[in-house]
Amino acid sequence: MPKFRAVVEGQNFLFVLDDEPQHLDFHRSICLDAECIDSASEQAICCVREELHSHENVMFQSGDSLNVSLGYIEQVDVLDTTCTEQGFIWYFPDDAVFEHKLKHQ
Repeated sequence: MPKFRAVVEGQNFLFVLDDEPQHLDFHRSICLDAECIDSASEQAICCVREELHSHENVMFQSGDSLNVSLGYIEQVDVLDTTCTEQGFIWYFPDDAVFEHKLKHQ
């Protein structure tokens, strides 16, 4: 089965940082096996949504919609060791320097 590396992005999540709720964005790299790129895309987003619900610092309010999207996806060689996952990387929405780094990874 093919292996894929996806970067899932999220915007405007209420995150408790230093005991204070703040709105943050995130990205999360994830590696997975799937039959095709469409299936991999769907699996990546579903997996990240589930992880968000179990994340202890993310706060959900009634009626919140999860603003999660696929930022990037590629098929990788099964034997390639560069398909490494990262945990959630949280950052402030107006952090232009960090956004620039993400787009050039």
